[in-house]
Amino acid sequence: MGRFVLYILEWSLALLMLLLIWKIAFAGTTLHRFNRIYLLGATVASALLPLLNLYIGQTVPFSIEQTQFAYMLNEISVNGSISKIGANVSIQDYIWACILIAIYATYVFTLFVGWTRSFVRTRQFLKGRPYHKVGQSVRLYQAPGEFGPFSWMNCIVISSAENGFARRVSLRHELAHIRLGHYADLVFLLACTIVNPVCWLVLKEIKVIHEYEADAEVISRNDISDKDYQRLLIMRTVGAEAYAMASSFNLNIKQRIIMMKKEKTLKRRLLWLVLVIPAMGVSLTAFAKEEGIMAQGADEITVSKNDSVTRQNTVWVESVTPPDEVFTVVEDMPEFPGGMSELMKFIADNIAYPEEAEKQNITGRVVIQFVVDKDGSIIEPKVVKSVDPLLDAEALRVISKMPSWTPGKQRGESVRVRFTIPINFNLE
Repeated sequence: MGRFVLYILEWSLALLMLLLIWKIAFAGTTLHRFNRIYLLGATVASALLPLLNLYIGQTVPFSIEQTQFAYMLNEISVNGSISKIGANVSIQDYIWACILIAIYATYVFTLFVGWTRSFVRTRQFLKGRPYHKVGQSVRLYQAPGEFGPFSWMNCIVISSAENGFARRVSLRHELAHIRLGHYADLVFLLACTIVNPVCWLVLKEIKVIHEYEADAEVISRNDISDKDYQRLLIMRTVGAEAYAMASSFNLNIKQRIIMMKKEKTLKRRLLWLVLVIPAMGVSLTAFAKEEGIMAQGADEITVSKNDSVTRQNTVWVESVTPPDEVFTVVEDMPEFPGGMSELMKFIADNIAYPEEAEKQNITGRVVIQFVVDKDGSIIEPKVVKSVDPLLDAEALRVISKMPSWTPGKQRGESVRVRFTIPINFNLE
């Protein structure tokens, strides 16, 4: 659950960045089709960016994976219990992380229930009402009472009081919504909003853009003057938006009249799209993972309180070559004398669960990074993910005591190779 919440945070930050660019460069322009495509594309792109497996070294100044918030979320186990209470994270931090997750879950549930009720209410409104077909697939429903026309999926609902010019224009406006596929946009964004609250901002903007696009479609395709159309909009004083997944003729009337009076936006405004490139770069850097990629055949080391050692197939090799010519992946990788089984034996013979850490019930995964030098010696050992000073010191002590490895080779020459090894201290 914690990793999922972290993903939503990353998606939200990327989407907010792309929305800021849109607000600065394209909001309020007459590029309605482009604005619609941009907002939908920004939602998809921002959802995919955190999933890209970009890995970075420790020289990058900021990564969401390194934040205290991410650390708290990732330390909460699947069953909701706290896996450890260490020096870096307090119990209050965990409580706040759990509260945040609870608020998010409540938001998702409330939104899902609300929009499900809206969907059911719309179906009940249309159920049993007479209709006639407009074209091959569009159904036109008439209902008594004063309300604004709206379209929902392939259905148009219009008041039986509508007649003459108002009826003709309203009908063509809702047909434009259906023809342009606006309902698909709403369904997609509503689904995204249930998962990510920031998508509500996109939904709010795109519903107005839908009206701009439908207005332009009606005026350009039919013999209707701008002034007559605007007068009809001004007369619309009733019929607020009725359903979340519907397109309503009476939505944002003032904004639509202002938009109709604007001069057409020049296509050169699209040059502002160059801002998206650095925004993507910043997002990729912020979402990059620091710990690296798994090395084939390597194992995570788990230390229990009785000093037994198990293997879990998750030792990592860093993925980026630092500027001091330390390699990360080479043709012949370095090897502990005797292979992995001997490394496990060495850890078992030399590591001890600190007594004070056991008394305080301190557990967790310490990540140690080191370099296998050209002569196979272990240099530059350091803690890159801390749990507690007691466990950190013990893991660092054992790694520092390792004998020389068989050095790694690239094109027949011995080279320096950087490794990252997680050691999991477990009291179970």
